[in-house]
Amino acid sequence: MRTTLTSFALSLLSASIALGLATTAQAAAQDNTHAAQQTQPASNTPATTTGGTAHKLKELETIVVTARLRSEDMEKVPIAISAFSSEDLKDMQAVNIAGLQGSVPNLNIVQGRGSSSNVNIFIRGIGQPDALQSFDPGVGFYVDDVYYSRINGALMDLFDIDHVEVLRGPQGTLYGMNSIGGAVKIVTKTPSDHPEGSVAVTVGDYGRINTQAYLSGPLSKTWSASIAAGTFKNDGDVTDPVTGRHFNNDDTQALRGKLDFHPSNTFHAELALDYSHQNTELTMGQPTAPLESTDLALGTTTVLLQPTPWDYHAATSFGPDKGQKLIQKGAALHMDWRLSDEWSLKSITAYRKLDTAAYIDIDASPLQIGDVLVALRQHQFSQEFQLHYNNHDNVNAVFGLYYLNEHVPSHQEAYANDFLTFFTLPLDFLRTIDDNLVNKSYAAFANGSWALGNGWSLSGGVRYTRETKDYYRTTSTFFGPPLQAFDGTFAFTDSKSWSAVTPSIALQKQINPQTMWYVSANRGFKSGGFNGRANSPADVSTFDPEYVWTYESGIKFRSADGRLRANGDVFYSSYKDFQARVSDITNPNDPIPNFSFPVLNAAKLTMYGAEFQGSMLVGASSALQTQIGYLNAKYDEFNDPRVALDPSLAGLHAHVAFSPHWTARVAATHTYNLAQGNAITLGGDVSFRSTMWLSVDNRPGLMQPSYTLAGLFGVYDSGNGHWQVRAGVRNLTNKTYKTDAQEFSSVGNIQTAYYGWPRNYYVTARYNFF
Repeated sequence: MRTTLTSFALSLLSASIALGLATTAQAAAQDNTHAAQQTQPASNTPATTTGGTAHKLKELETIVVTARLRSEDMEKVPIAISAFSSEDLKDMQAVNIAGLQGSVPNLNIVQGRGSSSNVNIFIRGIGQPDALQSFDPGVGFYVDDVYYSRINGALMDLFDIDHVEVLRGPQGTLYGMNSIGGAVKIVTKTPSDHPEGSVAVTVGDYGRINTQAYLSGPLSKTWSASIAAGTFKNDGDVTDPVTGRHFNNDDTQALRGKLDFHPSNTFHAELALDYSHQNTELTMGQPTAPLESTDLALGTTTVLLQPTPWDYHAATSFGPDKGQKLIQKGAALHMDWRLSDEWSLKSITAYRKLDTAAYIDIDASPLQIGDVLVALRQHQFSQEFQLHYNNHDNVNAVFGLYYLNEHVPSHQEAYANDFLTFFTLPLDFLRTIDDNLVNKSYAAFANGSWALGNGWSLSGGVRYTRETKDYYRTTSTFFGPPLQAFDGTFAFTDSKSWSAVTPSIALQKQINPQTMWYVSANRGFKSGGFNGRANSPADVSTFDPEYVWTYESGIKFRSADGRLRANGDVFYSSYKDFQARVSDITNPNDPIPNFSFPVLNAAKLTMYGAEFQGSMLVGASSALQTQIGYLNAKYDEFNDPRVALDPSLAGLHAHVAFSPHWTARVAATHTYNLAQGNAITLGGDVSFRSTMWLSVDNRPGLMQPSYTLAGLFGVYDSGNGHWQVRAGVRNLTNKTYKTDAQEFSSVGNIQTAYYGWPRNYYVTARYNFF
């Protein structure tokens, strides 16, 4: 069966490329004098012409990316990349970065479990869903080339975006640690040399009210500035059926300012400041398995609550004053010097601060079994230097140094008054945790590309990274009556360093002006760490980094008339030392169990698959886009010490989490031209995702079967370019589907699922100044 699916995927990729080549040949026969095209910002949006016929689709815009730390046409870069402009994101009806879901092959990007601000990102089956600070992300997340080291606060609202790039596969040479699965790069707008601005208001169901404003322009001949602001508010899609309390809502305010200094053509500097504040209710899901209590004296378990079908209703043990708060702010200074015609130097200096206090009802019920407070005060400083060389003939190179210094102190509380009993009597339980992680990372890297002649190019690079982590943790446990006991304070410190060498190499051939082929090999790694849930000496452990080698071959094609783009690739990954957080009872035969959450370098995996992305203009007024991804991810081995005590657990690892075999999407737009240059555009999309498991331990309730989503939108654009009115509906068929999960089965049998939004609609009015 696996061989059949793989053959089908490769056949589909080959057929898609063949279709593109055939279309190119036809277009070339019709017009062999295609003019050179001016480079544009990243976009899948068609270029248009106005005048006698408004909004006539002429050709697809060139997509410019910075995947190799320099601006290049995406069709010339030997990396699997998806890129989206701000207009693309609007047509995708994306409010925050999770709106990329469905638009990129083999990408899973959703709101993180139990949180209003975390993001869970997997690419080709590699990622990290746990937001605990002792874990690092598996996909690098960057805003204007500044690395965000936590998935906390990364569920960014998209309000002043120039474009977004998604790099699939390990990016260990240029992006270093924790980009083992790939990288997501957000590029915000830069101050313009002419006045421009806009305001927009969005209203919708579920109490949605969003506002956005942007203003940019020159201050003098050498200075320009921009400021962007946004507010994002909705009442959430989940309510308490008794009290009417709303959950899963949003209430965010964000601000970004930039100051640009360009005194000459040899120096340029840009200072960016950003601030965001979020204050929301709890993010609630649903228990998918019976919740249980454990009697410490009798050693028995009692079912307290049976799961019910999901109907967007929930109740919690937390009071209305217990929600989730976040403040995030940062500053970044980019400076560029042109040292000569061939050499230039770039410096990126950044400081970021993240303060969160989030109550999370992990069991998602009125019971107090897995209720926690997680508060952290993270701050990081990073410095990167890039020395670029371009001889304007056959060599491009970059040499770099990188430094990161991160501190993550946190305070946590765990409440479980309904979880434990003593001779059937209720037993209050409180655990407090204070810990601190200090992470220092140093790296040096080099990457270059050489044009060998006759259309051949060779690219290669290497990065050396050294990391040192120091971790301190103290935890205290308190039991209420009838024990009325203080179980003592447990504390430990640990320190460890790791180093890694992550090379890359790629060979590419420009077959003709329209077609490029490449083959590459890349190594990536994700940092090691400490068990951030250790509550006894037996729990203390260190886990090592993960490593992956990915081998990839792809073809990129753009027709001579610029009306068709087709990119495809196949890949194979060998992934080892997978970091698995599991749930265990380490002493099941003792009267007082020890509930443990070890992190294991448990597994070796093999992943292989194929990906295709295409865009096409049809006639003068229509456009089509598609993506399809096939992924076969499997464990070659999974070394789980729990299996020795309970052989039935061996079946828990049949499927790799967040790794559906198939992802696909088709989108279409059609523009109707009206009098005086006005236009109406109608569009829609359909996306598909096959069966996906939502936890490392494969629990039946934490599996999402295959599902399909659809969306529709309409846009009115005024002929003078000032007004735009957009209306849309997401999840048109009102599909109920799971997106993420919490699995702590050793504690009250917690297996909680989180769900996507039901059908929802909105209307946005935008006015563009100048």
